[in-house]
Amino acid sequence: MSGNAHDILVVGGGLAGTLVALSLLERGQRVALVDEYRAASASRVAAGLLTPIGGRRLTRVGPLERMLPTARRIYRKVERQRGRAFFREVDTLRLCRNEEEAGHYRRRRADPDYRPYLDTPIHGTEDRPEAYFIRGGGILDTEAFLEAAGAVIASRGVRQEARLEPGDVRVDREGVEWEGLRADRVVFCEGYRVRENPWFHWLPLTPVKGEMVGGHLQGEVPDQPVNRKVTLVPCGGEAFLLGSTFDRHHPDELPTEAGRRELLAHLPALLGGMPEATVTRHRAGIRPAPTDHRPMAGCHPEEPRVAVLNGLGARGALIGPYYAERLAAHLVAGEELPEEADIARFRERA
Repeated sequence: MSGNAHDILVVGGGLAGTLVALSLLERGQRVALVDEYRAASASRVAAGLLTPIGGRRLTRVGPLERMLPTARRIYRKVERQRGRAFFREVDTLRLCRNEEEAGHYRRRRADPDYRPYLDTPIHGTEDRPEAYFIRGGGILDTEAFLEAAGAVIASRGVRQEARLEPGDVRVDREGVEWEGLRADRVVFCEGYRVRENPWFHWLPLTPVKGEMVGGHLQGEVPDQPVNRKVTLVPCGGEAFLLGSTFDRHHPDELPTEAGRRELLAHLPALLGGMPEATVTRHRAGIRPAPTDHRPMAGCHPEEPRVAVLNGLGARGALIGPYYAERLAAHLVAGEELPEEADIARFRERA
C-alpha cells in the first residue's frame, strides 16, 4: 500500500464515475470521488432505459450476455444497501414506423445473436411487423440510483462536491494530488467536458444535445416503455418521461420550446390517441457520442496514473456497469480491457 490516503481519485459523479467508484470499492480500493452537481448532466437527463437491441437499425452493443447480468447485479446490490427500489426489469414495446424498419426487424430476427431479444410481433406478421417486444431490458430511475450510490460511496470512502479542473490535478512519481487530496491514480469520468481535459482532449467524441420532458398523462399510461423514434417511459401512475431529441448543431444545456413541441408531437403515435399531457419537467443535456459508437476506457498512453471512462452513449444504463467493472479490474489487477472499449485504438491521436 502506498503512502497516499486513497488508491483512486474519481472525477465525475454521473453514471460512469459512480459505477467506476462502486466497482473499485468492491475490489477493496480506497476511493475518493469529486463531483460538481449539475441537474443538466447527461446522466440526469437520461431516461435510464436498458434496451438490449436499439436504434433505427436495431443494433446490439457488445457482449449482452455479460452486460445484462452485470447491470442487474449492481443495481440490485445498491437497492439492498439503501433499502430503496429504483430498477425494474421490463420489456420494451417497439412500434415500426416504415418498411425500412420492418426490414431491419426481419434481418435481425433471422440472426441467432439477436433472436433471443426480438419477440414475434403482437401486431402484424414477421414479414410485416407493426409492433413487437424487445426482451430482457429494464428501467433505471437514474436520479434515484445516483443519489443512493452516492450515499454508498460516501459511507465507504470520500464523496466531495466541488468543481475540479483537470489541469489542476498534479501528477508526480508518488501519485496524483488535487487540493491536498492524494491518490495513487485518477480516473476522469466527466462526460463531454473531456474535450477540455489536457490528458484526454484527443479522444474523438462529438457533443450531442438531447432534451426530455416529464409530467402526467390524462388516462392510462402503458406499463412498459414504448419506443417509436423516441421512447415513452412509465414512472408509476400517470407519470411519464419522454425523450429524447437528438441535436448535433446546438451543444448547450438549454431546454427549448421547439424541443418540447417535437417530443409531445410523438405522443399520439406512441399511445394511439391524443392524450392530454401536463409537463412538469423539461431538461436538456449534452451526451458525448464516440465517433465509432464504442465506449472509451483505459489509461493515458504515456501516464498510467491517469485513466478515463467515457462515451457510454445513449445506452449508458445498460453498458456502463460492465465497462466500469472491466476498467476497475484493469486498474487493480492488470486485466486486459475489452478490445472494443480500449482507448489504445486512438493512441496515434494522443
